[in-house]
Amino acid sequence: MFSNKSSDRRFLVGVFLILAVLSSLPYLYGWLQQTTDLAYLGLHGFAPGDTFVYFSYLWQVRDGHFLFTDLYTTEASVAPILNTFWAVTGWLGNLLRISIPLTFHLARLLMIPALLYVLWIFLFHYLADDRARRWGVGFAVFASGVSGYLLPMFQSGSDLPGYYHLPLDLWVAEANVFTSALHSGHMLAALALIVAIFTLFLVAVERQQWRQSWYAGVAALALFSFHPFHVPLIFSVLGVFWLLYSLANKKIRWDIFGRMLVVFLVASPVLIYYAWALVADPVTAGRALRNLTLTPAWYLLLLSYGFLIPGAVIGGYRIIIERVYREPRWLLLLTWLAMQTVLIMCPFISFQRRMVTGLQIPLIVLTVYGWPIVKFWLSRVWPKALHALTAFPLAPAIAFMFVFGFSNLVNFANDLGLMRERNPLVFWPREEVAAITALRPISDAASVVLADAITGYIIPALTGRRVVAGHQDVETIDYGRKRLEIAWFFQGGGNEESRRAFLARYGVTHIFAGPRELAGGAVSFDVVPYLNPVFANTMATIYRVQ
Repeated sequence: MFSNKSSDRRFLVGVFLILAVLSSLPYLYGWLQQTTDLAYLGLHGFAPGDTFVYFSYLWQVRDGHFLFTDLYTTEASVAPILNTFWAVTGWLGNLLRISIPLTFHLARLLMIPALLYVLWIFLFHYLADDRARRWGVGFAVFASGVSGYLLPMFQSGSDLPGYYHLPLDLWVAEANVFTSALHSGHMLAALALIVAIFTLFLVAVERQQWRQSWYAGVAALALFSFHPFHVPLIFSVLGVFWLLYSLANKKIRWDIFGRMLVVFLVASPVLIYYAWALVADPVTAGRALRNLTLTPAWYLLLLSYGFLIPGAVIGGYRIIIERVYREPRWLLLLTWLAMQTVLIMCPFISFQRRMVTGLQIPLIVLTVYGWPIVKFWLSRVWPKALHALTAFPLAPAIAFMFVFGFSNLVNFANDLGLMRERNPLVFWPREEVAAITALRPISDAASVVLADAITGYIIPALTGRRVVAGHQDVETIDYGRKRLEIAWFFQGGGNEESRRAFLARYGVTHIFAGPRELAGGAVSFDVVPYLNPVFANTMATIYRVQ
């Protein structure tokens, strides 16, 4: 069902190039902003700690491991971490013999055309003409919310764990395609697979075929193998769609239930693995419990999607007046929108915010579908505005960016600002980075490094080595306690017996003593007999524990 028109293909190639360039510019600018004293860490403003986790997975693949361990905690895990996206990405990087950062960005860029391809096929089912589909792709790639206009009014502080009082379009990468492309390829892959699952299932229902159900199951298996947060979304949408379609047909549609069962059965191996891991492995269970990511308040959610909300309402109104809401395509789309909204606000789900991926897609389809109504209204009420939109070639694009895409402009400018000012979030002293990278050749995969918890964020990402603590939100078990214990150690607390027992308890093989670790000046490791210095530069010393 992909377009045979060369104009459509040129359009999609153009969108890919624009998105690839824009999403890469902050990283390129950061690299160019490096100095003799400061090194760029390869990050941008969104969720830098999570990016470091992805880098740690890629290092493990480089070491020959395609099932992962958590390098941000020392507890032994029975169940390895399953993440097929980063396993395949790491394999590709090894095949091409490129660096970890280049591997990460190659995957990010490759996922853009994959997503555009799936989106174009999906939009064929909803938008009749090429112009509308092109607008649909443009909305999908560049639309965001309106929170950028209100940025000075927001403060993120909250006493509730896992909750930040900010609209999603200002800080959650998976809230829209542009920020996902800016952040990580696995988010684009997850969205592409969600869209593929619903498209294939829709085709299976409309054509009364089973083959597409199997394909949808394979897509679900692939999705859950690296992003299991979407299990509730996929099966709640398919289940509620089956019930509503049965009601619309005034009979139970067992054929649709059977197709849904096929999707479940094909995806079930990975679901069985996760169920076993949660029961058998305390580390996996603890990571799941700590994955507390709550959706902000409902009014902030409305701001997060801005004018897509009234646009979707208008599109829904058109569906009602045309009486097409019983058609499978519209029933599935409306079910998708309704169920995803319910899930991301459900108080019984701890990972609400992880499920926002794809919410913008039904909003966009409805908004574009409702445009003829808006256009008719403008022609009657505000004809000069409509004339301005049609008289100047660039007017629609400019209007779009200021009405629908302003928050993405703000996020893009903020990222460039971080690079221009060489913010400590993304730039570190070059000598300290050099000391961290020196850890890899003087240690092995079984090593455990003791460092300040902030330094511990970076060590697994730059070396593939395990740390005692480093990822506050999810990866490090008992992060608060461990951070206090680390501070106690570097401040010279206890006697030598208790300090050595502390190192033994966590299996520490190396100590990284840099500016953060030695900030208090209370301890000198050079006189400790069981610590052997194996690397030193002007900012840090690395000791091997004997």
